[in-house]
Amino acid sequence: MKAAKSIGALFVMITLLCALLGGTLLTGCKSNTANSETATDSSSTYQQTEDNSEPAEDDTEPSTAPQLQQFDGPAIVVSSATAGAGDTVDLTLTMHNNPGIIALTLSGQYDESAMTLTSVTKGDALSEMTFTVPKNLKSGFKLPWDAEWVEEGTNGTMVTLTFQLSDTVAAGEYVVDVQFIDSIDNDMIPVDFQVVDGKLTIE
Repeated sequence: MKAAKSIGALFVMITLLCALLGGTLLTGCKSNTANSETATDSSSTYQQTEDNSEPAEDDTEPSTAPQLQQFDGPAIVVSSATAGAGDTVDLTLTMHNNPGIIALTLSGQYDESAMTLTSVTKGDALSEMTFTVPKNLKSGFKLPWDAEWVEEGTNGTMVTLTFQLSDTVAAGEYVVDVQFIDSIDNDMIPVDFQVVDGKLTIE
């Protein structure tokens, strides 16, 4: 009888021990499985994020605005044009980066066998200065501006030169050579100008 009770007690202990060990192992298994699934899910989420990421599209349209010429200092630019024999052509002189001058003198040279300067028209730039229209329009003409004081220098079209082309002018490229002579600012300090010549193409 005592032996039966001892065997029964031993059986109960073994059962409890097995249950305890089995639960621990099962819990550990579940924990490891859960951690593995979490890591897998994280890896999948990361991979999905990487796969779904796309570079942002640039909706900015390319600019079609004309690009203005850039200069480091004061500059005067002569325009270009294309015409035929016997035509009337306008060339403009444009001021850039005016530092506030009170005097400026230019001269112009051109091929008198190909064209004749017929008029000089003052533009909007240098409006605070007095411009003296040259009486002599032959090659070597002068373009003078002067003032006693200016508040702020203005840029833009200085003058328009109108040329009458010869009826017998040969096709080719001709240059109206505008030369800088001198200039000063409000403090009577000389100012140097870069001059960019244009070209007149005769077809």
